[in-house]
Amino acid sequence: HVNDLLYQNAISIGDALDLKNMDYLTIDCKVVSLDTSRITVVYQGEYYVKQGAYPVQTFYTNTVDLNQVKSLGINDYSDAYTMAGYLMSDDVRFVSAEPESTSALWDYRSSQSIDYFTDLLNKADFPFKNEDTSIFPESFSYLSNSTLYFSIPVPHALGDYAIVSYPMDGK
Repeated sequence: HVNDLLYQNAISIGDALDLKNMDYLTIDCKVVSLDTSRITVVYQGEYYVKQGAYPVQTFYTNTVDLNQVKSLGINDYSDAYTMAGYLMSDDVRFVSAEPESTSALWDYRSSQSIDYFTDLLNKADFPFKNEDTSIFPESFSYLSNSTLYFSIPVPHALGDYAIVSYPMDGK
């Protein structure tokens, strides 16, 4: 059932993070789109590891095909290599980033490779791509209003994750 799939994916972060080692974990859930064929949910929050120096920001998403009762991911909308290329290009757009943080995000992004981002995006989203299901994906994506959004992990000083937007109009 759809509700069971959404529930299991929503709480899977607790298993991946091992709640016994947490001081707290808070997650807010928002349905960003719903129609007769899909539901897309975005989860944002933070957690604090016992004896940690600071809370860690977290972001994940779940898009479920309501007819097939299965999770959809970035490769259902595009392909990881193309999105990695976009991320490495001068056209990349970071969502909700101030100009100074955009510059820092560009610098961070430039310190990585297209192969790193291709691998990251190939392992994105639910269902888990790693055989070890305790390894939570580091990247998540969703489609909204003809724009593909996907997250990438970044250093804590840059916010722990950044969200990239890719306009799908005419693609």
